[in-house]
Amino acid sequence: MDIFDRAQEADELFQRQALNAIRSPRFSQKVEKPLVENGVTLCLDCEEPIPPARLAAVPGAVRCARCQTMKERKS
Repeated sequence: MDIFDRAQEADELFQRQALNAIRSPRFSQKVEKPLVENGVTLCLDCEEPIPPARLAAVPGAVRCARCQTMKERKS
């Protein structure tokens, strides 16, 4: 077995582990949908409009930067 065979085996092992992790029940995450009123995306937590600059930087953002930071600190 040469170095290429070992590299291929390692790659296949990594792929199997990644697929098994994705299939595990604890990996499934709840997808949050944005709150939109009159074409304006509102923060899910404080219900204030999410600034356009944040939406441009993070497309699909569902929280303002302040609320997202607080959520990440809690988890």
